[in-house]
Amino acid sequence: RYKVEGESGIFHISLEGGHLTFQAPDDWGLPKLRLRAESVKDFFATEVPLRVTFQTPQNGAVNEMLIHPPRGQKVIHAGRL
Repeated sequence: RYKVEGESGIFHISLEGGHLTFQAPDDWGLPKLRLRAESVKDFFATEVPLRVTFQTPQNGAVNEMLIHPPRGQKVIHAGRL
């Protein structure tokens, strides 16, 4: 689970059937999306032009997710809960 500071919605990343899924807060109006790997930290959805990058500090545990919305919108930083 990830949350954007100052926002009320929660983003969910899950492992389902061997694949990562991305579920945005309800107000985004998106279905659950299957993420495909570009690299160890970078993923993309094929249903919509959305990319996700997981940030890891030196210890290797994911602490933040960067959401790259479509059409060049500002990158969204969501901290791990």
